[in-house]
Amino acid sequence: MSRGKKLVLLDCDLEAPGLHYKFDYEKVTSKVSVGVVDFFHQFKRDETLPEMSEMLLEAQTHESGGSIHIVPAGDIQTVRYWERLSELDWRDMLYEGYGFHLFLELQRRIAEELEFQPDYLFIDSRTGITEVGGVVTTVLPDALVCIFINNRENIEGTREVLRAIQRSPSYLPDGKRTQTVPVLSRIPFHPENSPEEPDLLEEMRTQLNEKAYQLEDTLNVKDISVLHIEPSLAMQEAILVGNPKYSVDASPLYGDYLKLGDILFPDVVTDLNRAKSLLNLAQVHYEKYRVSEAKPLVEKALELYKQVGDVQGEANCIFSLGDIALRRSDHAAAKERYEQALPLYKQVGDVQGEANCIRSLGDIALARSNHAAAKERYEQALPLYKQVGSVQGEANCIMSLGDIALARSDHAAAKERYEQALPLYKQVGSVQGEANCIRSLGDIALRRSDHAAAKERYEQALELYTRIPEPFSMGWTHKRLAEVVFPEAEREKHLSEARKLWLSIGREDLVEELDSTQTLTR
Repeated sequence: MSRGKKLVLLDCDLEAPGLHYKFDYEKVTSKVSVGVVDFFHQFKRDETLPEMSEMLLEAQTHESGGSIHIVPAGDIQTVRYWERLSELDWRDMLYEGYGFHLFLELQRRIAEELEFQPDYLFIDSRTGITEVGGVVTTVLPDALVCIFINNRENIEGTREVLRAIQRSPSYLPDGKRTQTVPVLSRIPFHPENSPEEPDLLEEMRTQLNEKAYQLEDTLNVKDISVLHIEPSLAMQEAILVGNPKYSVDASPLYGDYLKLGDILFPDVVTDLNRAKSLLNLAQVHYEKYRVSEAKPLVEKALELYKQVGDVQGEANCIFSLGDIALRRSDHAAAKERYEQALPLYKQVGDVQGEANCIRSLGDIALARSNHAAAKERYEQALPLYKQVGSVQGEANCIMSLGDIALARSDHAAAKERYEQALPLYKQVGSVQGEANCIRSLGDIALRRSDHAAAKERYEQALELYTRIPEPFSMGWTHKRLAEVVFPEAEREKHLSEARKLWLSIGREDLVEELDSTQTLTR
């Protein structure tokens, strides 16, 4: 729709219609009057048909000129709808009467008699094998998306639907076959290198291709698409795209739909959309400390951004590669990436991107114990964040200046900085930043040998990290707690938790370092 495309949605799930409920109630649902059931019932009654203007409802529009319109099943909140539906004998109409041709007529009217020329017609069909479903799946579509879940009933039903389509004669021009796209839905998201998802898809493919009694009915499904579980939809259905409450860019499900669109409409899903999807999926991996999965996705996105000439996207990818290198403690590679991204952000006038690069270069200097260079970078970035109103960025710089003071054993200055940053993190709702400040205040107490105060701060921070959850920082906090508790059993409990948390994110290096340190202290 954002590319000016006009879509019409046709609700042919007549026994359980509901497409109109996905959109604004006042604009769509409250205006439903005439629909598909009325179209057939009126012809049955007096051999006339309702006007398309009576059936068509505008659901959404876009400034690009794109739009979504709905042809509903009918006004399902009235007794009239269900009475009319019960009066329609689909078997008689479709096999002995006019029903087949009426479906084609409805499709023709949508294509030719509206005030606008629709680019695509999407049809929602009844689940399972029914008379109406047979027409909708075998006669009307150029492409059929068959969504199923991983249970025996769904798999066998999907197999029979696909076999029925394979047996049916072609109604498309030039004898082309209907494109079928089986889609496995409601499965958890796994890392790209995890064997679980490929193994599951291979199992599904084997079951769909099971040998039929009539050998010519046996399927040859080569690929199965996937729609992952979206946690934000677990409790209530909603349309996430365009909804300010949700960030679809980081959603694996959003990426799944882009991939599905790429299969169905290869001329519509642009390289720019693919690049955005890849970069956002990489961010999901990065946040879960799966940097080996994130890196190739960012590199693919970078290539696409360069092809379309999107300098902003190119800068974002290079910056992300810097973050990945920094997380791997490859300071030289990280520095090179941030220095590549910096002039690109300046070129497009992205002050926040510029500030992020400068601050990250400060992080590298701090990691190398070059405190003077780090301080200079943070003090450069701080006014840039203030310029664009980034409270989060401002808090990060102040926090890092506190880290420099702590590294220099200037406890009073460090405490002042952390206490400046803490309310800023609370202001923007950054639980991670808040926890970092509190843990660092615990570090000051530890340096001053005030173990009781340090323990209190670490326990406060751990509670916040657990709320996110953030295993990397949780591990460090358990390690700190092991330094301030004295019963050996309690100390070992915290060390064990640190090992477990770091192993869960693939940081065996931190576990080895912890174990070697403990060996030396013993």
